[in-house]
Amino acid sequence: MSSSLIKALINSTETEVEAVQPLTITCTASTSSSKNYVTLKISQTGSTDVTGLQYRKGTSGAWETLPIKTNLKIPVGESWQFQNTNDILNISGSNYVYFYLDNSSASVKLTGNVNSLINYKDLSEHCFHNLFYQSSSTSPKIDASELILPATTLADSCYYGMFKNCRNLISAPKLPATTLADS
Repeated sequence: MSSSLIKALINSTETEVEAVQPLTITCTASTSSSKNYVTLKISQTGSTDVTGLQYRKGTSGAWETLPIKTNLKIPVGESWQFQNTNDILNISGSNYVYFYLDNSSASVKLTGNVNSLINYKDLSEHCFHNLFYQSSSTSPKIDASELILPATTLADSCYYGMFKNCRNLISAPKLPATTLADS
């Protein structure tokens, strides 16, 4: 087997692994000794309950159900992963789930494939509407430079307000999409 073929296979495998890596939230630092974590609040607007959300502490082990209106404390140095076993996260622009990160003294890194929140299906209208909606006064520093937005075709408003009110967004994810879906 040629070295270029082996290299291509290795690169292909790395890309495939990266493509299915679940959304990961890591609390990287905190300048407060009394609040050495970031609080993640899972909330929803509207009346239709979204089910199928799961999380796990670390990057291996069993997945646990993640009910809406849950508060989780992610300690400094820990990474937690999130996925959805259903295809739908947000129903419309007025009925959506959002991940609210709280602790202005913390720093957070977002990595992994955001499509893990829609069971790796194609984007639908409003699917990530206001996903990381924040309060401007309590938002941590957010580095989303390694968050994977894999879609090459965008549905209408699929990323609308994804980082709404994230006044401390240090870096945004790359957007490889070059096409808008027909509406």
